[in-house]
Amino acid sequence: MTKEKKLSGQLGNRNGLGKGRPPTSFTDEEVHSLGTELLSWMCERYAADKPPIHLTEWYFLEKKMLYHDWDALRNRLGFIQYYDSALEMMTLFTQKNSTLATAYGSRFLGVYSKDLREHEKKIQAEKAAGEIAKAETLVDLMEAQRTGALSQKKKKT
Repeated sequence: MTKEKKLSGQLGNRNGLGKGRPPTSFTDEEVHSLGTELLSWMCERYAADKPPIHLTEWYFLEKKMLYHDWDALRNRLGFIQYYDSALEMMTLFTQKNSTLATAYGSRFLGVYSKDLREHEKKIQAEKAAGEIAKAETLVDLMEAQRTGALSQKKKKT
């Protein structure tokens, strides 16, 4: 047996989804089970006062999932409720305990808090709309001055 085959048999999900990598397509039962495991894991981490900084700690380190598989799982309709709950738990704990440095904390909240992210996008869109309106007004004024100056030159000649 080659070294590669030995290693591939040793790698994989240690929590019982099978040998090797978990499948990219998950059954409804697996989705529900993984969602429940995620929330249980989050609660255990908070109870131990060791909250995760990123969900990578669960899907990669605990479940041995690659990002491709994680992305497929978190986009499943049945998993979204668990995913959103986990993100909210992380956001609330970070806001409450301020375990991250200020610079990282604001970035963290921007990534994990959907409400904050949507609010910031709305503010940016309003600012951009205001800047565009100001620029359009300025262009109109410049155009009016230019055409007014041309018509005055024509009157003089």
